[in-house]
Amino acid sequence: MKIFIFLFLIPIGVSAVEQDYRLTTDSWVDGTLDKTTASSSTIVVNVENGVISPGNNGDLISGSFVENEKIINLKKNESQRNTYYLGKLIDDRQYQGVWYDIDGNGGDFRMEWGDEEKLDCSLATETGWHHGLYCNAEIDGGGWRLVAVRFNKEIHIPVEKITELNSNQYLNPGAWTQLRDESTEILFVQPDTKVWGVMNISKASNQKFCSPLGDNLSKKVLVHAEKEGCSLENLDYTVVGHPGSLDYQGNFYRYKKGGWTTNYPDLWIRTNWSQQQDVSYGSSQLMVFVR
Repeated sequence: MKIFIFLFLIPIGVSAVEQDYRLTTDSWVDGTLDKTTASSSTIVVNVENGVISPGNNGDLISGSFVENEKIINLKKNESQRNTYYLGKLIDDRQYQGVWYDIDGNGGDFRMEWGDEEKLDCSLATETGWHHGLYCNAEIDGGGWRLVAVRFNKEIHIPVEKITELNSNQYLNPGAWTQLRDESTEILFVQPDTKVWGVMNISKASNQKFCSPLGDNLSKKVLVHAEKEGCSLENLDYTVVGHPGSLDYQGNFYRYKKGGWTTNYPDLWIRTNWSQQQDVSYGSSQLMVFVR
């Protein structure tokens, strides 16, 4: 399932004002959205008199609102390959429908008009503080909200909201679980090495894993999946963190000995390193974001 954050200008009969939309897309047509394979990006378009056209950042998105804005149709051109969306208004600020691409792939989608009173990072255009939240607008399309920082070897501090970057703050379980359930992807960044990787939250939370992504963002190992056992001995594991030394509390591991299986999938869905090989990246620092 893919999630796109759209920045639109409000259509038909009003002055042009930027407005965010969230487009959630899964990978098969069955009328029900599934959250198990999410990915995201931020796209800017213009809308004038109901006509949708590409925005200033070069994204090739076109389409229109029709029938008094009860229907929306979109065409997205990416690398000279088209994807088409057709949906209907199902509720206040929500469209739902189906999408297909030229290769015959398809699925369901839902597009939601952003809540003006809800602060998030979807409209952040620069990495930094945005309405009291720390956002990353650079990696993988942006829209990332910071939920945990591992800056040094000092004690980790649970907070309601991250307020600084040079201490070991993490969202307390209450704040984190609510935000986790509203999000679909988690981004791990080593700030000192600039290495990063994205996982799907639903897949990383599989309770069959040795240490699934859970309610506690302060634990030494945030994610640990292994093909056989949980010994970290056979080069068949994926790990974020380190079970022992805080010198490696930001480590990333990806070993695929014997290949991927249903019980041991490749959790790293997008990275800035080659996913064609086994990797181990060491760091004493880690920043964790979601969107």
